Amino acid sequence: MTVADLIKRGVPLLAVSVLAILALNVADYIAGRPFPALTPLIDVNGEGNLPTWLSGVMLLLGSAAAFARSRGAECDNRDRRTWVLISLALLAMSCDEVACLHERVGHLVKTGVLNRPELEGAWLI
Repeated sequence: MTVADLIKRGVPLLAVSVLAILALNVADYIAGRPFPALTPLIDVNGEGNLPTWLSGVMLLLGSAAAFARSRGAECDNRDRRTWVLISLALLAMSCDEVACLHERVGHLVKTGVLNRPELEGAWLI
């Protein structure tokens, strides 16, 4: 199975999964959060749950697509480097999303090790 095949099969499945989780989240909210054990699992505003995992998978899929594009015959060296950089950036974002690295860095900035006013919000850069 090639990366292109994986993307063709994975994108529709991910789209349906995202819509299902979003619908569950909205229904849970409208119903007044009747299942407290379910809410953290599907909360799109949370971390370390199904929406976070799906986001990481989508970023990983984008990384794979960009890498596959960099290997295409129609790419010259400059385009190839650009697609590889995009692939690496998406891979880093996927790792960050799944491992919640941005949360940990934010905690370090707020609580001590990097507690400097000029670093507040520096992760946005």
